[in-house]
Amino acid sequence: TVMNTIQQLMMILNSASD
Repeated sequence: TVMNTIQQLMMILNSASD
């Protein structure tokens, strides 16, 4: 679902921010 994709992107962004 779109929500799932958004959550995945958020996780990636969090990882990149770290």
